[in-house]
Amino acid sequence: MALLVEAILQSLTDWTDRPFALFGHSTGALVAFELARRSNGRAVFQRTFRIGMRRSASPTGPPAPDPRSADGEFLDQLRALGGMPDALLANSELRSLVLPILRADFKLTETYRYAAGVPLRCPVTAFTGRRDRFVGPQSAEAWRGQTRGAFALYTLPSDHLFRSRIASYYCRYSVRSSRKKLVKTSRP
Repeated sequence: MALLVEAILQSLTDWTDRPFALFGHSTGALVAFELARRSNGRAVFQRTFRIGMRRSASPTGPPAPDPRSADGEFLDQLRALGGMPDALLANSELRSLVLPILRADFKLTETYRYAAGVPLRCPVTAFTGRRDRFVGPQSAEAWRGQTRGAFALYTLPSDHLFRSRIASYYCRYSVRSSRKKLVKTSRP
């Protein structure tokens, strides 16, 4: 995780002169969280952090799919998350492209070790799905303890792997929210 976060941090240095938001979904939420933590002392990074369908960084909730599982078992675990398109899982060519990526994603989650630290200073917005069996509202609510800034929790009509309709809702929310913040911060 540390190497990934450092690489992302280095690639963002040219963009830190303007407002931006970090978004991470599932394992990506951990990556975004660690990126925000790593940059907590750098004022230029203190914008907004959004979490999509990810239990808190501290260990709670059911276990993630096991990346060492045989293909069939791993696919069953992915199906249990909900929202994984059957067409993708049924297509052997797509599976051969996607499974190594998903296994690496869950390996990163599995090897991640949360260490208590100074809460973030930026606002945190968390999203969960009404039918999400992996990240319920209580798990998502635990993100509140990771910030001294504002916190908001939204429950969407979805499962863990939200579909494009839900993703478009999130994008609209983010744009509206960011515009409001930009207007507030740019006034003299």
